[in-house]
Amino acid sequence: MDQSEEVVKLLKEIRDLHRDHLAEYKRVSQVLLELNQGAVKANQKEYQRSIEASRSFTWAFWIFIAISSGANLWMMVRFSATSR
Repeated sequence: MDQSEEVVKLLKEIRDLHRDHLAEYKRVSQVLLELNQGAVKANQKEYQRSIEASRSFTWAFWIFIAISSGANLWMMVRFSATSR
């Protein structure tokens, strides 16, 4: 084998190794992308749950305020009627 054939052989080997490296890089990148997408979906679901819980607590708070206000108003009317 002369020197030019040796160079061509080495260049082909480098090319093939580079292709293998690129293929592995693409595979790992795809796996990471899928993992990140899964994490984003999980975060979105958790965020939606927290929003729904906040809404429920807010409604419960407003209902409590309404009932408390109604009870206070009823007691004031009752006590003012009995004090006459």
